Amino acid sequence: MLGTLTELFGEYIKRVMKVSKVTTVVTEDNVYQEGDPNVLAILDEMIEPLLLPGSALIGLENLEDLLAKAESGKSCLLLVEHYSNMDLSLVDLLARKAGGRGKEIAKSIIAMAGMKLNEDNPVVAAFTGAYSKIVIYPSRYLQDADPEKDKAEIMRSNSINRAAMKSLIRNKYKGSMILVFPTGTRYRQWEPDSKKGVREID
Repeated sequence: MLGTLTELFGEYIKRVMKVSKVTTVVTEDNVYQEGDPNVLAILDEMIEPLLLPGSALIGLENLEDLLAKAESGKSCLLLVEHYSNMDLSLVDLLARKAGGRGKEIAKSIIAMAGMKLNEDNPVVAAFTGAYSKIVIYPSRYLQDADPEKDKAEIMRSNSINRAAMKSLIRNKYKGSMILVFPTGTRYRQWEPDSKKGVREID
């Protein structure tokens, strides 16, 4: 199966763009974004044929135990390794297919997401809108910022991240499990630093 993403998934992209209601500008007022079941259904159609035979979520009982802790009011965090653009999609889909409390587990997950997933590309924004998430402004976006010239953007990052932290605190005690990719990016073998956790994990 070779070809560009548009060639391979063009019809899915068109359908998702038609139904998506995701915002492409992040503000302190919309850092929490509820997953869109209409987009999720299309994404499932796209991903299921790509699963290898025997693909499954192993250790569902551990996630069921974690969900029970979340439901009892405990703060629960899922730290997930990040190898592909479809990692969250696979966790979500395989949980729902796993039986037991898999569907409830998938529904309870809120992912932490960098704002580029909303703002850099409308197609990416539409697809990631399938999943509930809290959007943050990663500090690495401003690592070369000038305190004077970039003052407005620095203030924007602070307001978004304050709102994201409030949303995180609100949601993590209401039966949700917070999913984070500690590296903040996909692991690339040729870039050893892509395996390191980002500062925000602290």
